[in-house]
Amino acid sequence: MPTTRHFACKSCDLDFDTPAGLGQHVAITHGECAVCGEILEDPESVDDHTQQVH
Repeated sequence: MPTTRHFACKSCDLDFDTPAGLGQHVAITHGECAVCGEILEDPESVDDHTQQVH
């Protein structure tokens, strides 16, 4: 029987069956900085992070 790989979100510990599912979750639920890849708590935080850090 094949085993299912799980891909966990580092921000909220939800598990996904595919990397695409995890990526979609991160893009919609959390925010990811396009410059450094840091995952933030929500998409609105990305602008603040970019202005303060970069």
